[in-house]
Amino acid sequence: FPARGKAVIDGEWRTAKRPKELVAAFVSATCGRHGNFLQELMKHISVASYGGCFRNAKENQNEMMQEGLLPKLRATPSPAFAKIAIVSQHRFYLAMENHLIDGYLTEKFFQGLISSTVMVYMGAPDASSLSPAPNSFIDASRFSSVKELAAYLKKVDADEELYQYHFRWRENLTRPEDVSQA
Repeated sequence: FPARGKAVIDGEWRTAKRPKELVAAFVSATCGRHGNFLQELMKHISVASYGGCFRNAKENQNEMMQEGLLPKLRATPSPAFAKIAIVSQHRFYLAMENHLIDGYLTEKFFQGLISSTVMVYMGAPDASSLSPAPNSFIDASRFSSVKELAAYLKKVDADEELYQYHFRWRENLTRPEDVSQA
């Protein structure tokens, strides 16, 4: 996994310039979903919305590479890689599922886990039992309000030790080749 805030540049993980917004979001389906969660969050914290809902950020990869927000790549990345590279430049990634149903985890959740940012997740109520570790993401549903979540994200952003807490789960991963075939 990449270190926080790193991107692949010429085969190496290097730091890219960070955008000013703390949170990245790609929300395109039904903008009012989950009680206008995204719109409400944008009132309390800086959010770069790259999707169709409340769009205020560009995702033109060529322009972003020229501005130093994305690494210069030798080939055009897949849309999934580009999304992960974009969200990895922000401190947080808001992953919102279309439905809040137990066991309903989509690519949004897994892209958040493999990005080099802290995922804020709004989705499957049982996601923590399906995740690699309890601290692998911030569960938006555990906060009493969007304002309270935004205050917590600002607190995490200001405290590097607390921010890094959400990456410690990666230190204890076991690769398949490390597992005994017994």
